[in-house]
Amino acid sequence: MNLHKTVPLLLSISFVLIASSCNKVPETDFTYTPTENPEAGMAIEFQNTTVDGNSYSWTFGDGAFSSVENPIHIYDAAGNYDVNLTAINDAGEQAKIKSITINEATGMGFFIYDSTGLNLLVGADVLLYDNESDLTNFEEPLLSGITDADGKIFFMNLDPIIYYILVAKEGNGGLWGLLVWTGEPIPQNETIEIHLACDWYADEAKSSHHFSPTLQLIKRSN
Repeated sequence: MNLHKTVPLLLSISFVLIASSCNKVPETDFTYTPTENPEAGMAIEFQNTTVDGNSYSWTFGDGAFSSVENPIHIYDAAGNYDVNLTAINDAGEQAKIKSITINEATGMGFFIYDSTGLNLLVGADVLLYDNESDLTNFEEPLLSGITDADGKIFFMNLDPIIYYILVAKEGNGGLWGLLVWTGEPIPQNETIEIHLACDWYADEAKSSHHFSPTLQLIKRSN
């Protein structure tokens, strides 16, 4: 036997075996947040926990995809979706599929009218608070927005709590204003529509905070 030829061959075989044992296909896995009550319109953060992956391919079950290691995805509609993560390295690839249930959004939509209750107000400020004190003292709101060209505004992905709402719209010689509250927590995973008619406050009746109307309860049908 020619030892000069055999020894290099054995070393070569050993190197291949060692290299193959170290280069394993990825162990693919992932998590996501929030896990409790993810809603349509909410940013879902996916955390890639794969071991030995070099590149990644995501599909989210709604036609969207990503190659980002830790993507953020928003589902437009409620439903059940299969999320597929495929991790790839030099040894091959492995996929992991998990189902995610996206719930209906928790929200409130407002249609804001003038004091007649007939004319929708464009450009009215609508501010949401979680307590009466902040509302009546005109503190920084939780959320705020302005009614669109149709006199409406929607707030989505809200917490199911009691909300206090301030509405104000400057007019010629005064303003339309309203302070209201929901009276009970808004229903989770539902979007309710609320129609509000503001009161008119002439310039001479406005306080230093513009107006001081009485807090009213929103009445809505079940």
